[in-house]
Amino acid sequence: LTGSEEDEADPSADKLEIFLADGRRRTGIHLIVRRDGRGSATFGTVASSRKIDPQWNGRWQWAVRSSAEGWTAEVALPIETLRQSGMDLERLQLNAMAQSRRFQPRPAAVQASRLRPAAQGAAAQIETVFLTDPRYGTKFQSCLGFLELVSKPAAQPKRRRFSLRLHFAEMEDIEPGRRVFDVVVQGKKVLDGLDVIRQAGGRFRPLVEEIHNVEATDRMVIDLQPSGGDLPPFVCGVELVEQQ
Repeated sequence: LTGSEEDEADPSADKLEIFLADGRRRTGIHLIVRRDGRGSATFGTVASSRKIDPQWNGRWQWAVRSSAEGWTAEVALPIETLRQSGMDLERLQLNAMAQSRRFQPRPAAVQASRLRPAAQGAAAQIETVFLTDPRYGTKFQSCLGFLELVSKPAAQPKRRRFSLRLHFAEMEDIEPGRRVFDVVVQGKKVLDGLDVIRQAGGRFRPLVEEIHNVEATDRMVIDLQPSGGDLPPFVCGVELVEQQ
C-alpha cells in the first residue's frame, strides 16, 4: 500500500486492512497495519454481527516503511497460524481494504495545508478503497470481493483408446539390415526388429504398421530404439484415431 505526502499530517489515519477466510466463510482473520507502525489482529466469525474470539493469539509479523513518496506495509502470516485457526488451506481467500485521510486544501494555502490542515481550515475526508473489488464501495461486506489464493487443480483427462498408424518409406539406397529398430509405444514394445526396406520390398515403397488399443490420456510417447545395423531409426508419419 502506498500513500502520498498529503497524508503526513495524520499518519494514524492511514491503514491497510487484510481479511483472510476460507471457502466456508464462517470464521476469518482480520489484520490491520497503520502507517504510524501500529498493528493489530483479530479472529472471529465472518458475518454482519461479527463475534471476536478473545482467546485467539495467532502469530504474525508486520513492518512499515515511510518515505517522501509515501509508505509501504508488509505482512507475514505463517501457514501454521492459519492451520491452528481452523482454516481450510485449500480454499483460502483474501480481501484487502486501504483507508487514507486525504486533505483537500484551499487553493491559496496548498503548501501550508499539508503541514497544518486544521489551522488553514482544510477539509479532510476518509477515503476507503477495496483492493480486490472497488465496486462494493466504502462499506466492507464480508461475503463479497474475496479472491481465491489457491488455484483449483485442473480436471484430470480421461483415459481413452486409440488406433495408431505409423508410416514408413526408406529414402536411401541401402541394403536390408542396415537400418533395424524396435518401436515402443507408451512404454510397451509393439514392433520388434523393424527393417523397412526389407519389409516394404525396396526403396521408396510405403509401409504402414497399425497398432490398436493404445491407451492414453493427455499424451502419447512413441520411442524408436535401434536394434541392428549402422543407421538411425526414422518414421515418416504418425496417424492417431480414437476408437469408439
